[in-house]
Amino acid sequence: MLYFRTMLTVVCLALLSPSLMAEDVMEIWTRPDDNASFDTHIGTLQPTADGSYVGSASFSDYTRVALRLDDRLYYTTTHHQGWGKSIVGEHFTLRHDTSPRHIWVHYGGTYTLKARLSDDRSEISLEFVEPAPFTMNLAGGTTTVVDDITSLTGQVKYRNAIQVRNSPVTIGDFRIGDTVYGAVTGPQFSDGAEAQSQQLSLTPGGRPITLDRKGTYTLTVTLDNGIPTLLTLDKSEMVPELYVNSTLLTYADGVYGGSLTLDRNSTVSLNYNDVLSYYIQSDIDGSMDSTSGSVAIAVADRGAKVLSRGTYDVTVDMRSLTLTYVNTTPPRPSTLSPTLPGGLTDCTNPSAYIPDEPMTMWYNTTDGNADTEIGAWTSVFMLGNGRMGMTVSGRDDAENIPLHEKTNYDAVRDVSHSNSGGVGNYKQIGRLQIVNNGTKAEYGSAFLRQLNLTTAVASAINRWGDNAYAREYLVSNPHQVGAIHFSTDGDARLSYSFSLSIGGTSVQNGVVSATTSNTPNCNIHYNVTLKVTHDGGSMTTSGGRVSVTDANEITLFYAIVTNYDINSANECYSSDSDAGLASRAMALVDKAASDGWNTVYQKHVEEYSPLFNTVKFNLADASNNAPVSDLKKHYENRYDDFSALSDSRTRATDMLLFGLGRYLNLASSRGSLDLPSNLQGIWAEESPRWGCDFHNNINLQMNYWATENTNMPSAHMPLLNYLRKMAAKRWNNYARNLVPATNGWTTHLMLNTFGTTGEYGGKYVESAGWNCTHIWQHYLYTQDREFLADFFDTMYGACLFYFDYLTDTDGDGRLEIPNRYSPEVGDGQAVAVHAQQIVIQHLRNTRDAALILGKTAKADKCQEYIDRMYDGIDIKNGVQCEWKGQLSSNDNHRHLSHLMCLYPFAQVTPYDDDTRNFDGAYNALLNRGDSDDGLGVSWNTAWKMNLYARSLQGDLAMRQLAYGMARRFAPDLKTINENVFQIDAGAGVAAGMAEMLLQSYSGVIDLLPALPLSSWRGGSVSGLKAAGNYEVAIEWENGEMLSALITDCISPAAMRDGTRIRVHASTLPGADITMLQVNGVNAIDADTPSFLLDSTPRPTYTYEPRTDSYVVTIPKGTGKEAKITFGDVSTGIGSIIPDSDCHQSIPAPVEYYDLQGRRITTPGHGIYIRRSGSDVTKVLL
Repeated sequence: MLYFRTMLTVVCLALLSPSLMAEDVMEIWTRPDDNASFDTHIGTLQPTADGSYVGSASFSDYTRVALRLDDRLYYTTTHHQGWGKSIVGEHFTLRHDTSPRHIWVHYGGTYTLKARLSDDRSEISLEFVEPAPFTMNLAGGTTTVVDDITSLTGQVKYRNAIQVRNSPVTIGDFRIGDTVYGAVTGPQFSDGAEAQSQQLSLTPGGRPITLDRKGTYTLTVTLDNGIPTLLTLDKSEMVPELYVNSTLLTYADGVYGGSLTLDRNSTVSLNYNDVLSYYIQSDIDGSMDSTSGSVAIAVADRGAKVLSRGTYDVTVDMRSLTLTYVNTTPPRPSTLSPTLPGGLTDCTNPSAYIPDEPMTMWYNTTDGNADTEIGAWTSVFMLGNGRMGMTVSGRDDAENIPLHEKTNYDAVRDVSHSNSGGVGNYKQIGRLQIVNNGTKAEYGSAFLRQLNLTTAVASAINRWGDNAYAREYLVSNPHQVGAIHFSTDGDARLSYSFSLSIGGTSVQNGVVSATTSNTPNCNIHYNVTLKVTHDGGSMTTSGGRVSVTDANEITLFYAIVTNYDINSANECYSSDSDAGLASRAMALVDKAASDGWNTVYQKHVEEYSPLFNTVKFNLADASNNAPVSDLKKHYENRYDDFSALSDSRTRATDMLLFGLGRYLNLASSRGSLDLPSNLQGIWAEESPRWGCDFHNNINLQMNYWATENTNMPSAHMPLLNYLRKMAAKRWNNYARNLVPATNGWTTHLMLNTFGTTGEYGGKYVESAGWNCTHIWQHYLYTQDREFLADFFDTMYGACLFYFDYLTDTDGDGRLEIPNRYSPEVGDGQAVAVHAQQIVIQHLRNTRDAALILGKTAKADKCQEYIDRMYDGIDIKNGVQCEWKGQLSSNDNHRHLSHLMCLYPFAQVTPYDDDTRNFDGAYNALLNRGDSDDGLGVSWNTAWKMNLYARSLQGDLAMRQLAYGMARRFAPDLKTINENVFQIDAGAGVAAGMAEMLLQSYSGVIDLLPALPLSSWRGGSVSGLKAAGNYEVAIEWENGEMLSALITDCISPAAMRDGTRIRVHASTLPGADITMLQVNGVNAIDADTPSFLLDSTPRPTYTYEPRTDSYVVTIPKGTGKEAKITFGDVSTGIGSIIPDSDCHQSIPAPVEYYDLQGRRITTPGHGIYIRRSGSDVTKVLL
């Protein structure tokens, strides 16, 4: 069936007035000379609503004028007025009882006359006025129909179309001068498609008219002596409109036609008459081999797409429901690399680009620059395989790419193990220099570059008309090479030269190689070998440079190897000679070149993507529709006192930040090299700040905060293996410098690749225990007993040192680490609680590990010291202290060292039976505020996000992120410290976001514990890990959890007995826990009579009133997966109703409600709704 939508295009308006009686008008009469009679009638003045008479007439030169009314002539009282000057603006008095004098019009022309008759009808006041325009009011705006109405005595046609579509059009005042005309009655058009016409009388003071039937209207006004008297409205025959996407097609001969541009993989929808939507039922090919064709259209959306970009001429026949197309600009067969993202190659409008993969950082500008100091690097992409790294911009004219290799550290070796200073400097390998010798240095009409976080591949494309130049970058872990691939399209060819900024290079047969050293404090040597392959064109070598000319395709592979070996008995040096290093590197690039770009790309993606894609995080209404730098700028300062101010772009940025933190972790810490990521991961300049070492008082640890809960356990292993090997190899000697007879080991603030540890602010021995907590975390999340057994000696070795080092510093009978330094606030009057919280946590972890492994004597030893230790939980005036019995001396400081107890540990929690310790820690967090000493420290933001998440304050966590965005993040979302890139905060932000969605430190899987309702109203996450080796997926909408899937990842595949899940009433869609189901089985109270239950294992629950949450116990036998679902009953703060009857002169009592509208008798710290009478506000306590 064919449906028609009535469409209306208003063309004109018309109004009608009643006829005037002859005695109601004044007549204009003239005579040829002074002695003749007034015998010629030339015009009429009509009465108006204000009591005056108005009319127009044409006069000859030297005309003599009088007026006639009631068959009597009225003459001017002054003879010959108007002689020798313009008559306009002149006033005359006329009477019928005076001598027959006339008005003398010296200059002829058309004039408008305005007269007023005295009450006794004996006298007329007359004025010649300027001709008035004819105007009307159309849809709220004034339109001039005719500039000078005086010359018009017939019909006036309004020539523009008036279109009435989805809303009525009002035509208001018809005006000539001060006189307003309107219709006596309104129009009565029907919805029919046939042509229609109506006439309306116009009269002074009439009403506006409204056209409310869709159609196209033409307006004609009939004038009588310059006065509008009749309006004719002609409604044309209607043709329904048809839009294809946003293009309006033209109707002719029963079909619609037009031209539009379609991109590859775009969809095609048709909007017919603003009523029905149609969709193509099969794909539109449009390729060079199939430029034309036809497809059926129907109301069902089958997801059909356009397969080839181009400009299409289309015709649509709504009778047969077919769309016929011809691609007038079909794309040539592409020679671009098949590994390029389709959306990137198809895009012809970079300003409207949206990547196919949401986890993509992209730019449509050329401002990427890797030639400046690391803190000022802008809009660049960092690539790495855990050992090697490169920093790329995607520029097409020239690139100067920094190359990095994690072991190339100019390490202070400290053979005496007494170092109290720096530990050396990370050294950049050199630069890979690329020069474009072919296309112009400027950029074409479409330039795009991007980094896909899900594949760890950077891409760039530059278009010149029909030609495209593309390049792709990756650093492969399977092949242990960096690779850059150049391809082109159309008639273009590639001409580039390649070289290394390293002395002593040799060049032969497309290979550039250099073996050298830039580490004077140690004996690290490295080799860089670069191999260039090409398809088509020619290759030459000259002056240390490889040049390729007129190629279709170029691929560059490079390898970096060093003589570092952490397993060597010869400190950390391998036995490789310089020639051996060159041979190893050459073998790597030869293998990569033999396999070719496509295979290297495929193996790289197969290795990396499964690691990254373990977690999927999506937020509802998030749009990655702007370059990263624009997203970041948009996010700046978007916060209030309570939360971040969120929209689709900030949510897209949140997703990218979560992905970027995980990406950089994998890019700098994976593979077989047992070295952790340093301050800058593996990307640093030639003279990096702080030596780019392993900084032990927050930075190194935060680098790995996201590895376990965001499901990247393999990325944790380089750090953990480094700890185990160096503890066995080097760190016992540092411990013996402090306690000569100890069998344990320790470290201080700074570490390097050789295991050298350096002091800053004193002997930071607690760093050993803090790093060992990462061993325990890895076990908690993986439940790998074999791993725990392998690493137990490392954990217990740190304990052995603490057994010997702990002392009673103040005679109160409790043992303490004798360290008054609280990083990096300074020394206090007593021991720093930071050290005590770390060490007692490590002793507890080691005790638990010993019990699991059956090492009861060692567990008892740990417990002995746990019982005797001062634990560092020290509350004074309701606030956690920074030193024993002493509050912080600097609440503006960037470090939060005294809050280890809250995060990353869980020594105080909001679920404690007695929350005074938690309240003290939370108060200390609030006291720190937003400040970071004014240094722009992004890891301060990340740490506070995690602390707020642990405090169940998700909105405040996101507020911290929004606050820090303008001050602590680079334009490309890199996290910075004093304007220097550091990798730590990226992982910290990702960890904090995960903490908002899932917590499991207490043995309970806590779902959406700190959901930031102001920012993330809807979304989903899958793949997050909970302690106990559970994998968790959660979906929520409008702040309410829809479902959660808990997967037990331990064999055998069955949910263990007593698995506990916490759900918060604030995120329940129903007002009652009975709406909760586990695998379709209701969570029924254990007290339910047994005869009401069947044999299905049923979950049970307990309610915790203080935290307004439910702990659900999933029974044994549930199976490998437990899916939690909810009913659909909404709750919210709408239950808070202002008391409008409260007398305003009497102060109303103050009441507090949580954000779900529940009355809170004794509010703690957090965000609440405060009500006092009719005053309802949101407050932070």
